[in-house]
Amino acid sequence: EVVRVRGLAPRVAYANPRCMRCDKSMKSRGRGQGYGCVRCGAAAAGPVCMDLPRSISCGEYLPRVSAHRHLARPAQRRGRRNGIRFAARLPWHLDYSGE
Repeated sequence: EVVRVRGLAPRVAYANPRCMRCDKSMKSRGRGQGYGCVRCGAAAAGPVCMDLPRSISCGEYLPRVSAHRHLARPAQRRGRRNGIRFAARLPWHLDYSGE
């Protein structure tokens, strides 16, 4: 019930480039033909790649306490061990014969 995020892939978005002369967004000229400015005619080869921030980071994510199941150890008890010791000679089960 624990999600461990070990690493994050970069989140990128591609957008049309901006014209250096008139600061307008360029339009695509067609597949494989690059981008062009409608106002001044400037050209660019491809789209601009922008890195976007991630909403999560590396670490452990636990559900809220009310969503835990009966077998899950609570977050405040993680890493702790029970001090109860059982005698090895006692059986864990009993066989009842039908006699």
